[in-house]
Amino acid sequence: MLTETVSGKKMIILLSTFMLGSTIILGGSTVLGQDSWVSVITGALWAFPIVIIYARIVQLYPNKNIYEICLDLFGNFFGKVIIFLFSWYALHLGALVLRNFSEFIQISSKTETPQIIVLLSMMVVIFYLVKSGIKTMGRWSLIVFWVICLVVIISFIFSHTGADNFDNLLPFLNHTPGEFLIDSFYLFSFPYAEVVLFLTFFNSLQRGESPYKVFLYALFITMIILLVVAIRNITLLGPEMLKISFFPSYVATRLINVGKFLTKIEGIVMINFILLGITKTAVCLLATCKGITHLFDLKDYKAIAIPISFFMVALAMIVYPNVIEMLEFAERGYYCVYASLFQVIIPLLIWIVAEIKNKKIIELKTTIHKVH
Repeated sequence: MLTETVSGKKMIILLSTFMLGSTIILGGSTVLGQDSWVSVITGALWAFPIVIIYARIVQLYPNKNIYEICLDLFGNFFGKVIIFLFSWYALHLGALVLRNFSEFIQISSKTETPQIIVLLSMMVVIFYLVKSGIKTMGRWSLIVFWVICLVVIISFIFSHTGADNFDNLLPFLNHTPGEFLIDSFYLFSFPYAEVVLFLTFFNSLQRGESPYKVFLYALFITMIILLVVAIRNITLLGPEMLKISFFPSYVATRLINVGKFLTKIEGIVMINFILLGITKTAVCLLATCKGITHLFDLKDYKAIAIPISFFMVALAMIVYPNVIEMLEFAERGYYCVYASLFQVIIPLLIWIVAEIKNKKIIELKTTIHKVH
């Protein structure tokens, strides 16, 4: 299969846009109220070592994706078992994100529109992005990212005009270390460690680009944006309102009203949120298609994009019975436990085996060199 290439800059932006994804509409973790912004930072600190491991895997196998690496390290049978697990995670995560946004659209504006219409409408764009390839996704994410940054900055500035709401950040650090630990792990798992899916096509990174730089820059940029969003939401809504809002970022932007210059901006914000959801789901669909391609020894992942797209939509329709179940799955930690298999355990196993094999190859080369 021919491999498309993406510059380091575009890959950083694509990673950041992916991580922002549905996190920005769900508001990240809100259970700590006024201290929720602290978890944005500590969650990123939790993610730091694991993304270093992701980057190390890429460095050891710069010309292979995670599926090819698994076949190389574990053989055909066990390698394909891991490929199946990764493919399922990508498919399931894509369905979860789709459902997040269909619920958001239905609750916020299109209350009478059937969810299947919303899902199919989003999937048309998602399918086009995946069919167009990673280069097109890189250019798309660049536009979406800068628009999102502009909207976040403007909404943050104008959300505090005429009133000082920063008292809502007090009392500071009013929770136990255990509560901070659990909340940080929640944000580690969603969204930071979800970038594990990029291992499925990180071999598209241009030669000479550092995978460490790409992962760490993306992690830092995402943390800063989520920190600004968290502080904006807390100061506008207050701790109690923050905890009970389904989509706190959207609710917060609805409160912004600066004379005749800036009113009713939630429509623009909603469109930008949807663009983020499309980007994240496109990455999930791409990762799924590539996994299925390696699982069944197919030639081109684009050939199966249509059936996988419909399957993802179908899964999104049944994955949750309602919006309450959707939020509980994330907030009660079920997702964190489930995702740790794909985000931590399997990557650690791949990294350890890869290091052992790499060490043996180096030792063998050294021995041969000494003999000659």
